[in-house]
Amino acid sequence: MLLCISMMTGMAMNAGAQIQVSAGVGGGVNIAQHYIGEDNDYYGFNPLVTAQVDLQFSRLLAMLFWIEGLSGMSFNPDLGDGYDYRYSINYVGIAPTLKFCFPRRPLYVYAGPGFGFNTTGKVRQSYADGFGFTENISDMEVRIDARMGVGYDIFLNRRLTLSPFVGFNLGLNDVVTGSSWTANIFQGGIVLRYNVN
Repeated sequence: MLLCISMMTGMAMNAGAQIQVSAGVGGGVNIAQHYIGEDNDYYGFNPLVTAQVDLQFSRLLAMLFWIEGLSGMSFNPDLGDGYDYRYSINYVGIAPTLKFCFPRRPLYVYAGPGFGFNTTGKVRQSYADGFGFTENISDMEVRIDARMGVGYDIFLNRRLTLSPFVGFNLGLNDVVTGSSWTANIFQGGIVLRYNVN
């Protein structure tokens, strides 16, 4: 994180008015992979709402900020005890990543850290007859992950850029303090950005 901030500050001081700025919003899907205990893993498909700010320092290098309004990690495990479970987990996140652009091509790769702040952490247990209860998931940690992915900038005109992407977020800490519960995210989507200058 400190390395990213230092590089961004240095490039910004050197680039001055040459920085190309674009910002936009988009959506897609998260596929969350949860590891609970030693042998149990579960998957959940969730919507992704995201915003991007792209600071282009040169043709080859940029800083790409991801702001996630909904980083869904919800899932339905089958624990085999007669209950139906629904884990609802959401985060608001920010990820300052470096963006490396290929020469003479709109293809790029990105990598960097991500931080997610929990907004929803609940589990719903219910029987087939509908009887059940909901409780909060306590002691949830700030999510820390390492992000990497690839995208493609489609320049619609001088002002608008359409950018589809796919990526992988490797969870670096536990979902709940002191647990053996970790989660990774595969994600894909598309962002429409407006080029400010």
